[in-house]
Amino acid sequence: MSYRFSSDPPTSLIQDLTKLSQFDPEQLGEFTRITLVFLVSSDAGKLLESAETFSSNVGIRLEIVKELLKSYLIFFKGAFKNNLTSSQLSEDLVMLGLTQNHIAQVTRIWVQSLRAIGSGSLSQTLMVNQLVLPQWRFGITASNKDLRNVGSTFLQLKLVLDKGSGQLDEEFLGMLSYIKTI
Repeated sequence: MSYRFSSDPPTSLIQDLTKLSQFDPEQLGEFTRITLVFLVSSDAGKLLESAETFSSNVGIRLEIVKELLKSYLIFFKGAFKNNLTSSQLSEDLVMLGLTQNHIAQVTRIWVQSLRAIGSGSLSQTLMVNQLVLPQWRFGITASNKDLRNVGSTFLQLKLVLDKGSGQLDEEFLGMLSYIKTI
């Protein structure tokens, strides 16, 4: 079968997603909200708390809920990445064996959450490669292997970037002007 959320999803992922049909539509709606709220906020603590509450309300072991959440997150990340419409999402859900009541619930929540997921994704993207410390240096070349560059002006930029998760990286950019100073 060819899914739209992923070109070649692992069999274990498909097996987990087909288990979602065992929830009643209201439970699946709540499970969908929990999953999509995490995609918006990336708050792992809140996700775990919501998973624990859902697990106790539905009467399913927390480990099973966590495994289903992981698979459902992969599903929705793929759906977002591939820019699926509600009808395309519905087609994938039909292939996963969900009923029309389940599908209606999930697609309604998907459409309501889509804008927030996009905003959350953009803000997470902008958190990587943030400029932490710009430094610049301007000068005149005093010596060089190439005699014609002596006396040329230059500008060197040192940019310290946060690559995410606290990892700092230094990038150097340099410009050399061949205009001789007098």
